[in-house]
This record gives sequence, structure tokens and C-alpha cells, in this order.
Amino acid sequence: MLSFIQHIKNSLEQSIFVRLTLSRPVNKENDIKKVIVRLIKIKELDHLSFTLRHSTKDITKNFSVDDGVLEVQSFLEDIFQNARLFTIQSDYLFEKKKNKIRISETSPEFTELPDSTHDRQKELVVKPENKDFLTHLGLTDKHGKVLAKSQDKFKQINQYISLLKPRLQVLEKKDEIYAADMGSGKGYLTFALFDYLKTTFNTTINMTGVEMREDMVKLCTDVAEKCQMTGLKFEQSTIQQYPLPKIDMLVALHACDTATDEALAKGITAGASVIVVAPCCQKQIRREIEGSKTKHSLEFITRHGIYMERMSEMITDAMRVMYLEYSDYKVSVSEFISDAHTHKNIMIVAEKGKTSEERKEAITNEIREIKNTYGIKNHALGDLLKLNI
Repeated sequence: MLSFIQHIKNSLEQSIFVRLTLSRPVNKENDIKKVIVRLIKIKELDHLSFTLRHSTKDITKNFSVDDGVLEVQSFLEDIFQNARLFTIQSDYLFEKKKNKIRISETSPEFTELPDSTHDRQKELVVKPENKDFLTHLGLTDKHGKVLAKSQDKFKQINQYISLLKPRLQVLEKKDEIYAADMGSGKGYLTFALFDYLKTTFNTTINMTGVEMREDMVKLCTDVAEKCQMTGLKFEQSTIQQYPLPKIDMLVALHACDTATDEALAKGITAGASVIVVAPCCQKQIRREIEGSKTKHSLEFITRHGIYMERMSEMITDAMRVMYLEYSDYKVSVSEFISDAHTHKNIMIVAEKGKTSEERKEAITNEIREIKNTYGIKNHALGDLLKLNI
């Protein structure tokens, strides 16, 4: 034990330490499954940063180097049986079996030291400099500096584009890209997406923000004109009433209740290559479940209003994913930073593909089982698509 701890100390003193991992808990029921230790700098001082991986979450704790080494020793004495020390000269494997300890040395997996800066800034996909639309929308000053009150919104914009970036490559070879943002609101994310598409793809971008509030449409139209963003326009309409003859990408963020379903149906019917929605206020399925009074095994949960709300949201979105997949889309679900007006933070991204007939049959059976279990007669998206499932 002390020999392995000395290897850790030496690697830190000689500035060759890369990383340390602790694994294989003595008690399999222990909630901490793994620990990853990195060397970081906080205010120019070296610290050891511990990432404790639990079953459902990660917790990070930072220690001074000396205290961190003692923490490692405590973990190896009481909780973990394996450890691996990575350095740029050699790697060391620590193994404890039946109170016998073995240390083996191997060739280094890493030949360069990692960046130890704790407070380093992530590379921004959307940089605030020379983005006039951010200034006109009140997010930056005239010098391109993000205002203090707008930091959260600016982070949301970058998270949004970062999530979409790998999914947009499917649009790369198109001669023209047609996109629509359903329920565009004040247009923060609409402008950011248009700007990203315009600067990334060497093609013509035609993008429309659809919004029912006249003042928002006027505001965004004025900003687009001032910034000379040719190809970006805003129109006043509801999602359901807006005609959508041609579309490559459809976006609908925080469209309330069945407005999300209306946007999804528009995108599916038009054969959009990419559909992106962040659902909000999913109430329709809750009304279906509460109205049916069907007995089911989760009644002990759904008798509580807040749990009923959350379960209804999950069922609503899970069925939306199924309907998308049935309609020949490959779907992924991830977390999305919510804006200041809602705690909803789920993003559904669908890419046009092909779903096998066998999978469609399985989806049909799954949807019918869900409906029977919870007494659901209708799902808005299924009804809009006229799917008899």
C-alpha cells in the first residue's frame, strides 16, 4: 500500500502525474462505483480533484495535494480493491485480492501531460464578438462583451448550437437549406442558428421564424434588417396554420402542450431531414390518464400530483419518440439548458432515416400497451399523423 502511495507522491513531485483511477469496490452494494483523480490548478495552486461516480450521479471534490493523497490511501484501505496510476513515464496497477496486494508496472498510456487549468473556459461555438444581432437583442454591449444579466442566456445559446452541431452535417451537401423555427419568440436561438448555418455551410440559407405574437415578429424583423441577415425572415402565425411546403430542418423550442406535437407533425409530414424540439407543459396525456381512472401498477406514485405531472411528461415524450421512429426517424434525447421562464430541459433530436417493418410492428405493440395500461385514448401527435395505433 505504502509503496503504491509513494509512486503517486513521486509522480506529483516529478510533474509526471497524468491521472489516477480507483475501482472495484470491496462491497458491491457501495454507491460509489469509481473515483477519477486529476491534478488541477486553483488560483495557481496545485490541487487533486476527485470525481466520485455514483450509480446515478457524479460528485466532484477538490483537495490540497497532501490531503488528496491521504484521501486516496483511505479509499484503498476501506473501499476499493483496484487502482491505476497513469504517468508519462510508466503506469502502475494496484490490485488487492484476499488481503494480498500486487503492484505491476507497464508502459505509459499517455506521453503528454493534460491541461491542469481548473477554471479554463470552454471553447465557445458562438463567440460574442462581431455578432451585431446579440447587441440588438440586448445580450452584449457595443464592444461584444456579454452583459452580466445575459450570461445564462448566452450559455443557453452555446449549449443549443453545441448540441445541434454534430446533427447538422446531414445538411452539408444541400444546394439550399430551408429551416423553420416554430414559436421563435424573441428570436435568440433563431438568430444564433441562422448565423451558425450561414457561417458554417457554403450554401444559401432560407430560415423563417414563426411566431403568433405581433410585437415579437416586428422586433425580430427589425433586428434581421439592421444586421442585413438576408435569408432570415419572421412571420406571424400559429404553428398549426403555418404552411410548410418545403423544409430541411424544423425547430420548436418550448412550444406549449400540443403545439410541440403540431410542430413535430409539420416536420414529419414535410419530410424534414432534422427535427429538433424541446417540449414544454405536456398536459394532454395527463388529462387522458386522469380522465380514464384506469387501474395500473403505478397508482401509488400517480396519486401525488407532482409525480403524476412528471410521469405524464415522460409518457408524452416517450410516445413522441416512438411516433418519430415509426415515421422513419432516428431519435436521440438529451438534456438542454432551459431558459429563464421554464424548468423544462429535455431536447428531442430526430434525423431522417429508415425504420424496419419489424421495428414498426414492435412500436405499434408498445404504443398500444402503454395506452391500455394508462387508459390513454389519444395522443396528439398520433392523431395529427392519422396513425391508427
